[in-house]
Amino acid sequence: MAARNLVRIMGGKKLTAGRPAPGRRPRGAQIQLASILLFAIVELAAMSPALAQEWLYTVRPGDNIWLISEFYLRDTSFWRALQKLNAIADPLHLLPGEKLRIPVAWLKIQPVPVRIIATAGDVSALRAPQNDPRPVSTDDLLYAGDEIRTGADGSITVEFADGSRLFLASNSRLVFDLLSAFGQSGMVDSRMRLEYGRNQSTVRPVLDAGSRYETWTPAGISAVRGTEFRTSVAEGGRRMNTEVLRGTVELSAHGSTVKLATGFGARTEQGQQPGRAVRLLPPPKLVDIPAVEERVPIRLQVEPVDGAAAYRLEIAPTAAFTSLLFDRVYPTAVFGGIDLDDGAAVLRVRAIDALGLEGYTSTHDLVVDARPEPPLLMLPQQEGMIFDGKPVFQWTEPDGAVSYHFQLAASDDFAEPLLDNAALTTAGYVPPQTLAPGTYFWRVAVTDRSTEKGPFSDVQRFRVPPPGPVAEPPESDGDKLLFRWPEGAPGERYRFQVATNRAFDAPIVDVVVDEPRAEMPLPDYGTYYLRVLTLDDQGGVLRQGAVQEINLSPPWYWLLFIPAGAVMFALLL
Repeated sequence: MAARNLVRIMGGKKLTAGRPAPGRRPRGAQIQLASILLFAIVELAAMSPALAQEWLYTVRPGDNIWLISEFYLRDTSFWRALQKLNAIADPLHLLPGEKLRIPVAWLKIQPVPVRIIATAGDVSALRAPQNDPRPVSTDDLLYAGDEIRTGADGSITVEFADGSRLFLASNSRLVFDLLSAFGQSGMVDSRMRLEYGRNQSTVRPVLDAGSRYETWTPAGISAVRGTEFRTSVAEGGRRMNTEVLRGTVELSAHGSTVKLATGFGARTEQGQQPGRAVRLLPPPKLVDIPAVEERVPIRLQVEPVDGAAAYRLEIAPTAAFTSLLFDRVYPTAVFGGIDLDDGAAVLRVRAIDALGLEGYTSTHDLVVDARPEPPLLMLPQQEGMIFDGKPVFQWTEPDGAVSYHFQLAASDDFAEPLLDNAALTTAGYVPPQTLAPGTYFWRVAVTDRSTEKGPFSDVQRFRVPPPGPVAEPPESDGDKLLFRWPEGAPGERYRFQVATNRAFDAPIVDVVVDEPRAEMPLPDYGTYYLRVLTLDDQGGVLRQGAVQEINLSPPWYWLLFIPAGAVMFALLL
């Protein structure tokens, strides 16, 4: 154990150029001494293999002790020690399928890169030794000493030599400290530093003692041998959260090591031992997620999770989640402001507890088909009334619109449209016929220059009420005009209006009465328009009578309508 620790310390120490410090050996002597010590350590491992970690090699047809030594070991001279360790009687004839014990310290060590699987958004790499930020792309290779940085909308997934993968989320910084492979054994030694941000690792399960996968942070170390876990660093590196989704993680900090089992997480503060293990929150249940989202921005909701202080929503183009389209934390179980391009996507959401530990994830397939976006419906307005049965439909004209698809129906499912015109070229429509009294629904979709038709707009409803009362010819007592009309249902009230134009924009009479009658002072002669509206008990309009036109002529005109006998009687007097 002491020998292995010495190798680890020496391997991690940097040699600096310059003049040797007083009383110290020259640089060349230091390197020579280090080489001697390293050789001595390897020899010690060869002489005392019981102290070293071992790899079990399965003999293949045609193998012999010398071929194995040449292909896998640092030095072919180790063949004698290998024969002795495994008590091989005949080194020329090895039995296929036989297991050979090989100390890891004897294996060849070679640097291996990681390969970029996917990126999204703002991602750059600082490549050693220049350390200048450069953009990266899929299939690029990164080596020990390289650093990855992601911006506010960036994410990246890399794959290690053994098939393990690491996903780095937005606003993160990770440095690859060591990326090595032990010859062709399949064992790798991967160590990295998460300076800040979040990552999720899926580590290939291994049985060989030589493999290693470690994530270092300013607050602690997470070491695994085949698992799926998340690590996050916040508050300037002073806090680390670790969440184990599968397998076991050894969490080390401040001289103490604890094991986190599947389904548990822990917070580690810088300078302190790992915190207690906490059970991760269960996956949230999504509420009423439609098969196709036709509106952006999207609004989603989950059932609240007991113990949740917040929720994280992530959306990716595929279920692999190697890159993200959307990543946001919400303080409540309702998520808004989600603007996505059209196409298929996958969302996942998880609850976050008061310690900031993120729980298990629920996922859902999502299809967005929101473009070209539908217009805004203007007239008739929602819950509007069309008293004459002759509506004029109007809507906004989106940029790029080439044509419109208009539908009118008597039910909001539009199973049997009353009007269906898919080739309108203007943002308006007037039906060819008068609509009968009833309730109607209408909607409009847009086709753009690419000939793609978008979703229909939100549905708007309006009513054509039955005809309202019509006033009888007025009665006059010389100073006033009295109007009467048929009585409606019990409790109905009436609004009586007289105006000089059909728009009734400035009525000269506008009164509400409880009985089916109203009066007005005798106006000047001319043309007037009147109407009677039936009101409910809240003052809302139930019906509207037809607009009536009356003409008041000069006083002498009325003499023409006085009976002839009355005129003669007046003359005789």
